[in-house]
Amino acid sequence: MAKLTMRILISLLLFATTAAAQSPMTAEEFDAYVTGKVLTFGSPGNPNYGVEHYLPQRRVLWSAFNGECIEGRWYEADQNICFAYEGTDEHHCWTVFKTPDGIQATNADSGQIIFEANEDPSALVCGNFFS
Repeated sequence: MAKLTMRILISLLLFATTAAAQSPMTAEEFDAYVTGKVLTFGSPGNPNYGVEHYLPQRRVLWSAFNGECIEGRWYEADQNICFAYEGTDEHHCWTVFKTPDGIQATNADSGQIIFEANEDPSALVCGNFFS
């Protein structure tokens, strides 16, 4: 647990440094990095924020590690990468940066920070799709 806490602290420090030094990822850069991957994400205090499968044509499959998945799409708007999921009118926009440890993002509305924890295809469990 201490190792994970240290990784979170280092990631936050790198994020602050990187964010100040770099421009946000463009849609093309983001697409090239994520397409075909299943990435898990953490946030400060929550190493299990969620998991997302990035499919071709900017489609995604998201789960908050609860066994339920939501289909969606992502798009670029105002230097942010935004996500729109089925069943809701809400759009979630993130300013995304590439760091040595993967991608990190700040929510455009709340300021919440998330970071790529790892690439793990087995982490995506979608009981509502395959039951």
